[in-house]
Formats: sequence, structure tokens, C-alpha cells
Amino acid sequence: MKKFFVLIFFQYLIFNIPFSYAQSWQWFSTIGGGGQAINPDIPDEQVADMVTDSAGNVYVCGRFIGQGSPTINGTPITSFGGYDIFVAKFNCAGNLLWVKTAGNFDYGDDAMSLVLDNFGHLYVTGEVYSSPFSSYCNFMGDTIIDDVNDMFLCKMDTSGNLLWVKWAAPNTGSFNTGSLPYKLNLTPNGNPTVLFNLPVAGAFWSGDSINTRGIYISEFDTAGNLLQVNTISSSNWGLFSYKDYILDNLSNQYVTGYFNSDSVEVGGQTIYSIGTNTLNDYDAFVAKFDSAGSLKWIKQIGQVGGSYARTFSLVKVSDRLIGVGLITIPGVVLGVDTVQNISNQGVPVILMLDTAGNIVWARNSQHQFATSPTGKLSLDPEGNIVYAGQYGLTGFFGNLTVSSPNGGAVFVASIDTLGNWVQVLSIEGLSTFNIPLCTETDIYGNILVAGGFDGPLIFNGNQITSAGGYTDGFIAKYGLQCSVGLDEDLAASSVQLKLFPNPATNLINLQTTGFKISTLTILNTMGQTVFTSNLSAIQNQTTINISKLSSGVYFIKVNDNENTVTLKFVKQ
Repeated sequence: MKKFFVLIFFQYLIFNIPFSYAQSWQWFSTIGGGGQAINPDIPDEQVADMVTDSAGNVYVCGRFIGQGSPTINGTPITSFGGYDIFVAKFNCAGNLLWVKTAGNFDYGDDAMSLVLDNFGHLYVTGEVYSSPFSSYCNFMGDTIIDDVNDMFLCKMDTSGNLLWVKWAAPNTGSFNTGSLPYKLNLTPNGNPTVLFNLPVAGAFWSGDSINTRGIYISEFDTAGNLLQVNTISSSNWGLFSYKDYILDNLSNQYVTGYFNSDSVEVGGQTIYSIGTNTLNDYDAFVAKFDSAGSLKWIKQIGQVGGSYARTFSLVKVSDRLIGVGLITIPGVVLGVDTVQNISNQGVPVILMLDTAGNIVWARNSQHQFATSPTGKLSLDPEGNIVYAGQYGLTGFFGNLTVSSPNGGAVFVASIDTLGNWVQVLSIEGLSTFNIPLCTETDIYGNILVAGGFDGPLIFNGNQITSAGGYTDGFIAKYGLQCSVGLDEDLAASSVQLKLFPNPATNLINLQTTGFKISTLTILNTMGQTVFTSNLSAIQNQTTINISKLSSGVYFIKVNDNENTVTLKFVKQ
């Protein structure tokens, strides 16, 4: 019988990458055109969020302006007029594989967050605008025939096919609540959850209403049906901003934001401003809720006599550590550490909390000019926190230094769990609005940064300019060169192999379909076998304890003498 061999990537990439191979900036992609929004948020055209898969492919979402001949790296994309939604996939070499768009003639469409589950499904959330008085929204080929200006949630496969799209207040005949999503996550069992703001009480999802405006977390099943809604706050949303939330393995919810009022209510508890001038002061907070939505604790960040602290992202570092990204001013005391800077300007800070809300340590870079809060933190395969920001002239990260003498540049820095700086990267800038909004690291250890830029940026010695308007979206990748392997889609094969969760800490689950009696092998990046076992033909799911493996990248191979499938996973 002819042997069928499936490999997600070339064997050379698996075992033969020499350690001396130099990392560098690999590719830079742009999204946008010459269109210019009316009274825009800056950046206007932007990449808001991104994720990667086990093959190193990159999935991004955001918005662009439908006017001005928008493109992705020169390839025209379908547009509708105002702010339009895009979801796109690039392979590890930066080549565009597909792009899907949605929108209408107005400026109410935006994609804000996306996640990838363990079964090859993308969930995307954002705002959608559709009106019989203006124009209906074309959503990736489906027409939303409704009067809506609300949150949407959609599900796609990794080939870009839309499986379904749903939106708040369907068929109510009005714009209704104006719900605005902030962040999308997955529960441990794979259900999508959304942190969102509801400025007007009323109908929310099909068959459900919310009686009080406020901030909520909603959980949906994988078909988009609403399962539950947990209340986070009923305070005036205009006085404060929720920026991020994450889930742990027990579905506890960690939420962060900031406010500039006398007080706000979070989880039924009132917190008061630490500063004195509430018009100019900002206090930040991190709050923990259990899976039922009950408040467990709040950690407030500020300074007596004049407070400025704004959080922008959270990341789950381990079962006991939570990383927090914020910006604050020199002199703020965080645990045993005090924020310092070479000027009196605000600086980005990485704060490490334990899961009880205690400060473990705080570290900040130092800058000559103020930097703004940016986007989400990420973890590399070694467990280091990766984050990005904008800076000018010189930035100091412990003993590491970056410089951009001619304008606003982008830095990407990483710090380990003990608070030691690991590395800092820079893309030199020649203008003002070069704003990173998110970072991501793939399981190969490559680092990606994305956001919006007005250019020019200096990338590998080349000057990159935007297509016009205020900003264009961008994605940049740093790391090793990659080879694009065979098709990652195993649907056409007589055998299938699925592995989850990935990354994993203690246990991994392996689902096999179509294999005969087979051998399971786990190898490290040197090609050394670290685990082997036999699988029977009827053994469809296997759980493997990987708790004693060192953190890093591993390869799991299943072979039955006729078929071989290899997947890659990360042990955290």
C-alpha cells in the first residue's frame, strides 16, 4: 500500500535549525489605502489583534477605510466605503493567504479581537453597522438586513469561510443598546466569552435583555447562543475605560481598566480616586472575579497628591502569576519598587501580580518622551512577557538601549518572570503616530507586533511609507526565516491528529482518527526522544502527562507504518 506522509512543516525546520542562526526582522506587511476618516480615532486604519497557529500562520483583524483604494501589500481588497472590517491570514513567510471583509458606506464597522480554538475555528468580535436608511452591511458575503449598531460575534474556519455571524439586539427595529466589545477569550472548554460595554439598557442577544447599563462578560456556546452574562460594573462607562480581561484554567476572570472620576463601582464594591485632581488624574485597577461573576479582590494603582496610572493589557504568565501592562509617572510606588525615569514623563511599566492580587515586582523602561498605552501583552515559549510601545530618541531597558533619533519609533521588549530584561527590538520611525496595538509570539519563538503607522518607518534599512490618510495598519515579524511546509489541513487524509491544549502546562490530549496500531513519540528540538508509547487502533483519545518536561518546544509524532503525522506543541 502506498504510504501517506503528512508533515506540518519541513523536517529541516524540526531538527536542523542551528543555534547560531541569527534572528532578525523578517517581513513587514501593510493594510490600508489613501482614505481618510472624518474625526477619526488614531490610528484609524489599524491591526487591532492577532493570533498564530501551530504552523506559524498569522491571523489578524482590524479596520480599514473603504475609500482610497485599500490594499494589503499592494493586493486590492474588497471595500464598502466607510470603516470596514477585515480578517486576514498570512503564512509564516508573510504571504497573504486570504482576506475577508465586511462593512457598508458608513463608519460604524470595526473588528477588535479574535481567538483561535484547538479545532481550527476563529472567533471574531467587534462593531457592526447596518441600516435600511443608509445601507445594509455586507458581512463576508452575507447581508445583515437589520437596523443595528451593536456588537457582533462571528465564527470562521482557518480557510476563511464564514460559519455564522450574530449580533446584539437582532430584529428589534432600532439601533438599540450600542454595545461595544473590548476583548474576546475562550473558556477552558472552548466557549467564546466577550467583555463588553452596554451604554443603554435593553435587548442584548436573541431572547435576552439587560436591565442596567454597564460592563459585562458574556459567555456563548460554539453555535453563538448566549449562555450567561456576568455583571462587572454598573458605573458610568464614560468616566472610565475597561481595557482587557483574561481567564485562568478555572474560568476565574481578571479584568483591568482605569478611571478619572471620584469613584467607580466594580463588582459591587466602590473604589475611590487616590489622587486629588480627578479631572487630570487616572487610577488603574485589576479585579478578579470567579467563574460565577463574584468579585474576589480589587488591586488599585495610583498615587496620593496627583495620580496617573492607566492599564492596557493582562497576560496569564502561569497558574500563580498575572502580568499587567500599564503606564504611569515617576515616583509611583508599586510594592517594593518605585517607578523612575530620566524625565518627568509617563513610562510603560510591567507589573507582576500573584493570583491573590499581591505585587511581586514592577519594572519600567526609561524614556525622554512620554509613551502611550498600547496593546496586548504576549508570552514567548520560554514564558517571558513580550510587549510593545512607541518611543522617541532613546529608550533604556536596564542595560539594553534602543534609539530613534529622527522621530517616533516602535520598541518591542521582553522581560522574564523574575523581572530581568531579556531583549529589546526597535523599528526606527520618522513621524508621530507609529502605534503598536498588539504583540504575539508563535511556538517557534518568533515575535510579531502590529498596530497602525503614519510612517515613514525604517525596516531593515528600507523606508516604508503609508498609503495616505492618517494611518495604515501594519504587521512586522522578528525571528528566524521559515520554510512553508505542506498543507496543514488534514481533512483530505485518511488519518487525523488533533492536540490540545497548545500551549500546555501539565497535560496534553491527543485525538486520533483512522490510525491502526501505532507508535506515539515525543521529541525535543534536537531530535531526541523524550517519550514513547504504543496506541491501539481503538484508542481515539490519549492524555499525556508532560509536567516533568522542561519548558520549550516539542514535537509529537504518531506512526502506524502506513501514515505518519507530526504536530508541534509548547510546554509552558
